[in-house]
Amino acid sequence: MRTRLLSTLVPAAALLVALTACSSGGAPAAPTDDRSASATADPTSPPALRPGWDAAAGTITLGDGPTRIDVWFDPMCPYCKQFDEAQREALADWSTRDGSQVVLHPLTFLDRASQGSAYSTRAATVLAAAAEQDPAAVLPILLDLYDQQPAEQTAGLDDAALRAIASAHGVDAAEALADRPWDATFRKTSAEAFSGRDAITGTPTMRVDGREVPSGQLYESGLRRQVDTYLDQH
Repeated sequence: MRTRLLSTLVPAAALLVALTACSSGGAPAAPTDDRSASATADPTSPPALRPGWDAAAGTITLGDGPTRIDVWFDPMCPYCKQFDEAQREALADWSTRDGSQVVLHPLTFLDRASQGSAYSTRAATVLAAAAEQDPAAVLPILLDLYDQQPAEQTAGLDDAALRAIASAHGVDAAEALADRPWDATFRKTSAEAFSGRDAITGTPTMRVDGREVPSGQLYESGLRRQVDTYLDQH
């Protein structure tokens, strides 16, 4: 029954950018012929990852099930906040379910929209610190970051406010915010996310076993039911 769910998804290389997404270039990218030509390709399911923060890959993995649910986001992206509001309970469930793991890809391309404060990088740093100290705190911290999300073209929350959000969930982010050990990682992964055959075209992006969820479904309650059905069959 795999195709019943996957028929509603599209191969990553074939997805065209949606208007309801944050783009690395400030505007939706135009689709290209070579991306649409591979629309029928069947992607290889990505391997399961070790739970926690991977400083080399710039990913936060929650859970250890065989089915991967990858989510790309920027903490300052307003559409990512809408996605989180629609799917936060589902993400929390998938991250603890035996059959799945949630792989978060925090991007920081919207640093350009925070008046030089590097807000996205600092917020992502807090999430990485949480993943190192207590992965169970990552999604609650992300929820708080979205609930207090600053508007683009503002400086965003200062380090004291970010430390307070982390501390409320038992995470000490002071050293990470002071030293910023992963800035280079975030710059690299944010650039690489938008390049290559499997590049994303905006945030939020969600893939289930390598297949992209159409943007129109990201904000719908029915998405959880579809993914749950897929997980039940694997």
